[in-house]
Amino acid sequence: MTSDNLFLWDVEGKERSVVNHPTTPLDLAMVLKKTLSKTHSYEHADVMDEALAVMRQFSSESWRSQIPTIQVSKSLIDMMRGLLLSETLSDITFVCPDGSRLPAHKCILSAASDYFRAVFNGPWAENNPNGEWTTENSGDVMKGVLTFIYTGKEDTSLMQVEPEAMLSVASEYGIVPLMELAERCCIRRLTPSNLKEMLQLADLRSSTTLKEACFDYVHQRGASLLAEPQFLSLASEDPQIWKELTFAIASLSGPASKRRRCA
Repeated sequence: MTSDNLFLWDVEGKERSVVNHPTTPLDLAMVLKKTLSKTHSYEHADVMDEALAVMRQFSSESWRSQIPTIQVSKSLIDMMRGLLLSETLSDITFVCPDGSRLPAHKCILSAASDYFRAVFNGPWAENNPNGEWTTENSGDVMKGVLTFIYTGKEDTSLMQVEPEAMLSVASEYGIVPLMELAERCCIRRLTPSNLKEMLQLADLRSSTTLKEACFDYVHQRGASLLAEPQFLSLASEDPQIWKELTFAIASLSGPASKRRRCA
């Protein structure tokens, strides 16, 4: 976690540390790499090497000058925020199980998602003349999705509490940026107790990023995790996922991986 003049790190096997002086992302990465190396987390140190290389590129003025930037008009942002959940010229209403009715605009939804564009260009309007879209998602989750579509801002509190639901909805509606945010939140929340559900969610929603993070989580914590009764049931419930998992663990534990860690 970083701010303008403070950073904090919390690494397994080390005491939580806070440094209260100006720092750059590159400085922070160097400190983390040094800390990880001391805890013998070689795989993480390897990843940090790759991150450092990228960060060094971005730290050069010549590289930064090549990155195009677009200044978004504040009036446009205010306009989109004003349309969020507004019935003004709305032509669709999401009806949620908790009774929430959330107005939206087809043109905005279509611009944000190929999924919505395909639906609205199809026979949806003929089959739903009242413009109602019945969804199984809660009102809070749908508000979070619409907030992201209209403003580009995530509902931080909701993302922390229900990242799995946000991942499911973002995947269902094809909202890739929101899906990537939800994937990162799910990865940060991985624990032995929710690992099986996260792995099944990753498979259901075709989230390669989350699935690989689950594989790595098992690899880092050893084979004992696979023997837990709750997790072991995955072998009979989802044999294909179990096959992928065991294959991934074997690959991560192979000779090439061991040589990399020793290096």
